[in-house]
Amino acid sequence: FGVMFFEDPVLAFSNIRNMLKPGRKFVFAAWADMTDNEWVQAPLRALLEQLDSVPAHHLPLPQAHEPGPFSLANPERTRTVLSSAGWQEIKIHPWMGHLSFDHMQTLDDVVDFMSSVGGAARLVESGLIEAAEARSILAEFLSPIWEEGTATTWRAKAWIVSALTPGIPA
Repeated sequence: FGVMFFEDPVLAFSNIRNMLKPGRKFVFAAWADMTDNEWVQAPLRALLEQLDSVPAHHLPLPQAHEPGPFSLANPERTRTVLSSAGWQEIKIHPWMGHLSFDHMQTLDDVVDFMSSVGGAARLVESGLIEAAEARSILAEFLSPIWEEGTATTWRAKAWIVSALTPGIPA
């Protein structure tokens, strides 16, 4: 998942390609779109419902080309980046499942996590909402599902990407 944070993905993927022998496979995972990842989307929606109508164009959401967890969410962009970096036989397959944050022992742990990632964190960083208010809203949102035991399991979607270096294997 670290490849999503490259400042210059074409250069970075070119460097990785140059480190591998000809005909070798490289595989990585990258998050699909935010809207396909409940673990990011649900807390963001909970916060937005409490804000006084913020126009969509004022939301501090990442752009497709910005480094971050969703920079390779678009399969065509990913394919273009890898092709430009010299990779061949690029394959992109969806993975859909659930993320389980079982290590979170308390409601506060879940609130801490949800307020520190994705759109929720960007809302706080942008000043559209105060951190304490965001935490309060998220605690209220998460409390019922914490009590029923599902606050640590969220639907998720990622891409499993593979590509080959050019040439015949050594």
